[in-house]
Amino acid sequence: MPVADLDLPTRLLAGGGPSAPDPRVLQAMALPTIGQFDPDFTAIMDEVMQLGRSVLLTSNRRCFPVGGPGAAGLEAVLNSLLEPGDRVAILDVPAALGCAQALGVEVVDDLDAGPRLVVAAATGDVPNVPGLAATAHARGALLVLEATSVLGGRELRVDDWAVDVCVAGVDHCLGGPSGLALVTYSEAVEAALRARRTPPPVSFLDLLQLQAYWSPERLNHHTAPTNLVYGLREALRLVLAEGLSARWARHQQVFAALTDGLGALGLVVCAAPPIAVVSLPDAHPDEATARQRLRADFGIHVQPVNARSWRLGLLGADATLGNATRVLSALEQVLAAPGTWSTPRPSPALRAASPRRGEAEPHPRATDPDAAGRNAAVLPRRVRAQHPDAAGSDAPVRSQARRCTQPRPVQPEASSTTQPRPLGGEAGERSEPGEGGTCGRSEPGEGGRGDNEPGEGRGVDHAPGAGSGGPDV
Repeated sequence: MPVADLDLPTRLLAGGGPSAPDPRVLQAMALPTIGQFDPDFTAIMDEVMQLGRSVLLTSNRRCFPVGGPGAAGLEAVLNSLLEPGDRVAILDVPAALGCAQALGVEVVDDLDAGPRLVVAAATGDVPNVPGLAATAHARGALLVLEATSVLGGRELRVDDWAVDVCVAGVDHCLGGPSGLALVTYSEAVEAALRARRTPPPVSFLDLLQLQAYWSPERLNHHTAPTNLVYGLREALRLVLAEGLSARWARHQQVFAALTDGLGALGLVVCAAPPIAVVSLPDAHPDEATARQRLRADFGIHVQPVNARSWRLGLLGADATLGNATRVLSALEQVLAAPGTWSTPRPSPALRAASPRRGEAEPHPRATDPDAAGRNAAVLPRRVRAQHPDAAGSDAPVRSQARRCTQPRPVQPEASSTTQPRPLGGEAGERSEPGEGGTCGRSEPGEGGRGDNEPGEGRGVDHAPGAGSGGPDV
């Protein structure tokens, strides 16, 4: 039986990640595949490292992608830094627990217990990172920050905030393709990697081998997902073209408009910008049916958390006020009593989310030509007549939604002094990522520790100066 050509519908990914890449990212990924050590590709690798430093606001020598989701980047860090008998404090990062247990280390939740690493997630508590870093350093620990949900969408300053290791999947606010995680770490962390008593248990997720692959050494550790690296380069370029401050502000404005509208619908919102968890009303007990109707009738995907709540968030190129209006209008109809679905009531949610008339969308992104028509088509006719500007303007608004946030006690110290280096880096700087894995024993093979051919292996005895380029921190 012949298999038809692949044809998929267009969805608005409103589940708080991953986001749909900008069309320009998809175009970059469709470029011809070339060899991993082709000079044209190694030049792209150099650009990815320098663009990554500029987005992360760091001058770290080591900044490169790891093949796999954000969890793969986090596992690479734990796999490379922790040894049996070490202690690690894991603060609200479930993805780190399984890896830590597989590595045979002790997991604690008290920074006074003497952990070697403190692993924390940057979510709604991003402003507390500088204080957390100071607390960890005062106890002799390194801070590992998992920043998938905020990189490119909220302020994040690796150097100014004294973050030792930062790991982030690139498919949320950053707008890159799924399947890569961006990792950066300081010289102190690299020294700790080299001081290990035993080799890391998973060769593929060994940061010393990965950094050698991305350095002028070009250690043949793995084969990079070439076209994903093209997409990451374009996503990073678009972030810097928009401007970090402007992009942070755009995500905050759209998040505030979305949560205002949710509050006007009477929904309870647990907010950790740029993502919210929304509890469904008691009058609407069928979560699965409501979610299916959002997808089938309105082309909107949301992420279920449990039988009574969803995760919502518009990230990356999808973080526009028009999309916030589209989501609110659809939710208003889907969550109404079943008997009123065909005749939606006037829209307090859209009134709460609508900005001042005449202001422009905060992000002039390249979209497909039918996007504006689709956004308008899903609005009730009565709402379109009352709010003709609802899909194309923007202004910051204070959220009226009921929140259940729980702020942490550590307070930040404001600092904005890091200056990213210009694009280019040192001559000869090139390389790329691999693929995700789990923290277990690796089989002999590519990038392993067996009988490697020349140019393969752990790559731990690098000459000083070999690496991702740029000045040392």
